[in-house]
Amino acid sequence: MTIDTLLPQDAASNDILLDKAFGAGRHEKAASRLRNGLEILPQLGLCVRSEGRLIGSLAFWPIQVGGTPAILLGPLAVEPGRQGLGIGKALIAAGLKRAHDLGHTYCVLVGDPAYYTQFGFQAASPAGIVMPGNPDPKRLLALNLQDDVAARALLGVSGMVAGARA
Repeated sequence: MTIDTLLPQDAASNDILLDKAFGAGRHEKAASRLRNGLEILPQLGLCVRSEGRLIGSLAFWPIQVGGTPAILLGPLAVEPGRQGLGIGKALIAAGLKRAHDLGHTYCVLVGDPAYYTQFGFQAASPAGIVMPGNPDPKRLLALNLQDDVAARALLGVSGMVAGARA
């Protein structure tokens, strides 16, 4: 599996993939509304292709948490017929490594804790992180990308999640 950069010309194909993975109501979710008006961080837009077709994608977006620069992970999408093959895990691992290497410190997402805790994410609400649209606090997760301790402590960041310009 080769992970490539998600290019601007992939936008239409990526929208089709996202609709397949999340359905038409995907634009109503809190994370989607937060991303409105923002642009994907170009170094952190990733994809997997098969026979020239997009089958997986991951994007990161510039945000702030209580005024501290951070990134928002998502959406992560894998073509429904190819889920469970490790494509999503490979995209996340590559994206988090690249974000770390680029010097990003904090990453936030709204997603399934059972899936994302394997990458070090933990509940964000105990650290005082909140998000507009009130997503389920159990699904609001965060990760300190630069903290090498086992617990990946989120100390040093709290507050409201807001969009930021790259």
